[in-house]
Amino acid sequence: MAEIAKYLGSIFVFIMIVTLIDFLYKWSAHWAKIYDEGAQIFVVIMILVSIFLYGMCIWFTYQNFDWFYNGNTECNTQKYFIYLSILTMIAVTVISLLKIHKDSSILASGGMCWIISFLTWSGLSYSEEPLCNYWLDHSRSEWFKLMMWLILFIITIIKGYFGENSAENFAEELARD
Repeated sequence: MAEIAKYLGSIFVFIMIVTLIDFLYKWSAHWAKIYDEGAQIFVVIMILVSIFLYGMCIWFTYQNFDWFYNGNTECNTQKYFIYLSILTMIAVTVISLLKIHKDSSILASGGMCWIISFLTWSGLSYSEEPLCNYWLDHSRSEWFKLMMWLILFIITIIKGYFGENSAENFAEELARD
């Protein structure tokens, strides 16, 4: 039964990641559209949000090295996963800068990098090796995971509720209130 739950959980996480990436693309495209229509403040907002998301990504990545590797030679597996996540984040950012996808932007890639760094932390925090897992004996780890997954889940629900044009519909709903 535990194996089935593991596979179903993996499928759920994959679907949630795809939904979040779609949401990020549509969100950035919507804000770019608002900017193109003359709301000049949105370029500043987009830059500030992008800086915040990349800042969270950099902080998470730095902390991942501190929490799961910290120079310990017994923690090479953790180190390689962190490096793999860094390479993935660089690739996402470069693809965004090259505009391979028509709606790609630094805002969307910043969000994806934040998700990648969080998922790296989340995966490494389940390690059973005490030398390679700062969070192994900390009860805050479960609360932190719960809060982060709840945020990601809420974004996924918003995307599902508002459908195909979720970023536009969500912004319009907020404007009505």
